Amino acid sequence: LQEGEHWRKDSEREKEKESWHQELSDVKSAQAVSEARRDDLQKELSDVKSAKAGLEAQLEELRRIGERDRHLAVEAAEAVLAGLEQREREKRRGCFGW
Repeated sequence: LQEGEHWRKDSEREKEKESWHQELSDVKSAQAVSEARRDDLQKELSDVKSAKAGLEAQLEELRRIGERDRHLAVEAAEAVLAGLEQREREKRRGCFGW
C-alpha cells in the first residue's frame, strides 16, 4: 500500500512538474512575442521620428522658399508700381505739361 501511495505521489509530482514546465514555456513564449513586438514598435517609432525630422526639414525649406518668393513678389510688385508711377508722371506731363 505504501509503495502504491509513493508511486501515486511521484506521479502527481511528475504531473505538477510537467505543468510548471509548460507554464514556464508559455511564459517564455509570451515574453519572446512581447519582446519581438517591442522591437517592432521601437523600429516603427524610429521610422516615425526619422520621417518627422525629414518633413520638418522640408517644411523649413518650404518656408524659406516661401519667404524668398514673397520677397521676390514684393520686389516685382514694387517694380510694377514704380513703372506705373513713371507712366503716370509721363502722362501727366503729356496732359498737363508738367
